[in-house]
Amino acid sequence: MKYIILILILFILSCEQNVDPELPVFEQRAVVTSIIHPDSAITVFLTENISVLSTKRPGSVTGSRIDLYENDLFLGSLEETTINPSEYESQYIDTLRGVYKMDYYPKAGSTYRMEADNEKYPDITAITEIPEQTSDFEVVISDPQIIQIFDESESYESVIAEYVANITIKDSPGINYYAVSLLFKSTDIDQYFNSAGEEICELSSRIFEQDFTSNSIIFELGESSGFENEAGEVFNDDLFENQNFEFQITFRVWGSRSLACGEMIYSDTFMIQLRSLSEEYYQYMATTTLQKAVLEDPFAEPVQIYSNIEGGLGVFGGYNFETFEFSMRELLDDLD
Repeated sequence: MKYIILILILFILSCEQNVDPELPVFEQRAVVTSIIHPDSAITVFLTENISVLSTKRPGSVTGSRIDLYENDLFLGSLEETTINPSEYESQYIDTLRGVYKMDYYPKAGSTYRMEADNEKYPDITAITEIPEQTSDFEVVISDPQIIQIFDESESYESVIAEYVANITIKDSPGINYYAVSLLFKSTDIDQYFNSAGEEICELSSRIFEQDFTSNSIIFELGESSGFENEAGEVFNDDLFENQNFEFQITFRVWGSRSLACGEMIYSDTFMIQLRSLSEEYYQYMATTTLQKAVLEDPFAEPVQIYSNIEGGLGVFGGYNFETFEFSMRELLDDLD
């Protein structure tokens, strides 16, 4: 009897069955990336999607016709163009092609619809809005605490200082989606001599995002209320609908001044920006952030990235914003 049982066990263990996983059929579609706001002309990026098994980078989608509507009124067709990715604020684009622009600035409170067609891909449609900036936004900045001073030469000084900002958002009725970010405006100096021996000074500016910490529990609640991504701290008003939301942010920033081109040039300007997001933009940011959070967790449920593109993939979203600007100039001048 023992031998019979042993033979049965060996027989069961030796059985194999090859199972071929049923993968969904890959469908080639266009991917839209377009976040519009009143301070910038409308730009749409079109790329192609790729199979999960592919190792190549997504290519650009060129030769498309994109029509734009504002409150159901036809505005015109976007013009296909090229753009230098290093000069564009978005991190989504890494190619010079598949770029479509219209020299038109969207308006707060308006709804926008884009319709695109390309002979190689299904037609796509997407709708979003530019929210009204209906919530009041107040910022009170504390006196700075100097962390370190760099007195490198007679013509250059810089300082690292810590600030605390007390922020109040007076939430308006209805469902609202927000993002708070800290931005630094850097002044770059290009000083050279031309062929005639004349000194040429050219100033340019760039804007960088800065990190900050907050005392608010909302920024620790994850998907339902708040999360952090490239737009800053993003959250909704579930916990303070139609009420005042008060919180603090703490940040360390660097400012400098240098004597160049016969004058004192400052890199000293910081901005706290409050964005009012469309629901489409918020949902897209929420799901992309969650996907990144579980990327290396083998036990996590897969996260489906939100898309409002009918016939394609990606996001067509909008936002409005208000900015509080402050300067470290007085602090820098007091270093003398």
